[in-house]
Amino acid sequence: MLAQSTYLQIDLGVNEAASLRCAKHCELRCLSGKIWITEENSGRDIVLGAGESRRLTRPGQTIVQSLGEGAQCRLVLARSPYGLLALLRHWLPDAVAGKPGYHLVLGG
Repeated sequence: MLAQSTYLQIDLGVNEAASLRCAKHCELRCLSGKIWITEENSGRDIVLGAGESRRLTRPGQTIVQSLGEGAQCRLVLARSPYGLLALLRHWLPDAVAGKPGYHLVLGG
């Protein structure tokens, strides 16, 4: 069986940051480069290299920043009956507003 997922791919320039809203339970995967992650009301920051991933656990805002060079990361939507609605409500505006670096992939 082929599993399909919905994700938001984010291309970050040199030391560029992106703000993610309502990403609790989503998985953040670093595809290339190195990224720094901080979740709202969390006591620690995380650094991921290419091929590493982290499940986000905190509600609120999450900041992702490339470290030293550009990076690509993928925010894989948490599987839930409301997952797609959350994606459309919170992340689609960035993807369709022409904001550089945001690519929405449904069923990839």
